Amino acid sequence: MSLFARFVNWWNASPYILTFNVHAWFSCTLVYHASIAMHRHFHLRLLYCAIAVLVLWILVTAWKEFWFDLRYEVPAQTVADSTADFIGYRIGDVLAVLLMAIGA
Repeated sequence: MSLFARFVNWWNASPYILTFNVHAWFSCTLVYHASIAMHRHFHLRLLYCAIAVLVLWILVTAWKEFWFDLRYEVPAQTVADSTADFIGYRIGDVLAVLLMAIGA
């Protein structure tokens, strides 16, 4: 049994749960820090920075998941896999917005 398989079995999760969490936490980190950096650099309201980052990030992740991954990822990814990854990104976006709302 590989080290990865032992880790997955250790906390009784599937690779789908792991990839969902990776997409969510990556998106949360990126959106949060990009919004804060834009806010500090351009001295704009944090709300406007967050909206700009989110719109761009949603477009980029939609392109990545539903065009690039479906055509070029090896092994081939299904639409269900792409949808799960895209939803993971959106959950991360919600977490980032909540962190900004509470002032963390």
